[in-house]
Amino acid sequence: MVAAVRVPLVVLAARAGAGLGEAGGSALQGPGREAVRAQLPPDRFVVLDGGHCLHRDLPARWLEVVGGFADTVLGTGAGPAGQPGPSSG
Repeated sequence: MVAAVRVPLVVLAARAGAGLGEAGGSALQGPGREAVRAQLPPDRFVVLDGGHCLHRDLPARWLEVVGGFADTVLGTGAGPAGQPGPSSG
């Protein structure tokens, strides 16, 4: 699945282990998770210590990762929520 994607990709995944029915956790588990991880550079598979709804559990960290990814891909120099990023100056 990941190999077919022809645009830049970042995957934000919740911690492995806990299933969706048990205090959150990632829907991406086991061999499928490792297959996705193996197809991406380390900085494009980001594990966050949250549950299934990462954007609600860790909004600041989620914005940091997504904003940094967008900045890298688009070269905008803007960080999360339009704030100046590290490459702007």
